[in-house]
Amino acid sequence: MAKLREANVLQLSQVKAVIFETTGDISVLHSDKPIDIDAVIVEDVKSTI
Repeated sequence: MAKLREANVLQLSQVKAVIFETTGDISVLHSDKPIDIDAVIVEDVKSTI
């Protein structure tokens, strides 16, 4: 939740993906608009869904 706050997420519906990076960091991809994430951005990400 702290990483969501750091990314200025105001509603969970804004969150498109939360990625645990190989560096140990956490990336939060979010948008207010209904938009898809370009495949190249997450091509090396393993989904848990």
